[in-house]
Amino acid sequence: MADTVTSSNELKLDYRFQDLDTRTTSIPNPKSNIDKTDIQTLAGVLVQTQAFVGDKNNAPFETITSAKIVEQTRLQLDLT
Repeated sequence: MADTVTSSNELKLDYRFQDLDTRTTSIPNPKSNIDKTDIQTLAGVLVQTQAFVGDKNNAPFETITSAKIVEQTRLQLDLT
């Protein structure tokens, strides 16, 4: 059997709530053309809809503090 290489991408979003609580979510295999404007638009929608609330005090969503694409490559060696 041959060695196996797998790759994956995730968009990691860090959220902040009005009570300063934070949360991180990961979105697997995001589109490659996501930019700062898209993230700002998403933050605006989340403020308007309050789709997310803080899990400690049910605090309202405030902003997205960080957005980054994380690329990961894994190599599985066949040692047989």
